Amino acid sequence: MADLDLANIYARHRQGLFTLALLITRRPERAEDAVHEAFARLCGAGDRRGIGDPAAYVFAAVRRAAIDQVRRSKRADDAPGVSIFAPIDNPTPEDDAISAERARSVVEAIEALRRSSLRARADRLLHRG
Repeated sequence: MADLDLANIYARHRQGLFTLALLITRRPERAEDAVHEAFARLCGAGDRRGIGDPAAYVFAAVRRAAIDQVRRSKRADDAPGVSIFAPIDNPTPEDDAISAERARSVVEAIEALRRSSLRARADRLLHRG
């Protein structure tokens, strides 16, 4: 199967390949990644002689890549996340200072959003009248 054949298979079956990957991954961006990953693997593969149905071969490659995407995403989802707001056991004075600075930053950001929201609301009211 030559690279040109891969291009033709992609051109003829791209929607079906994407749909297959989407059914497995349930996320469009992961489905796209699976299709791209499958074609990258196929382009880099060595001897592809003896493949009876090239389109079926590509669909199988996309299916495997989509399953790999799901496995990788599950591992990433299972990894424990760390919140910057999580309490620290036995905090040092430096930890307390960092926490206080983070809290100030959050309050300042909320205030800035409130002010910009009020300004935007006032602008809308002034321009309507």
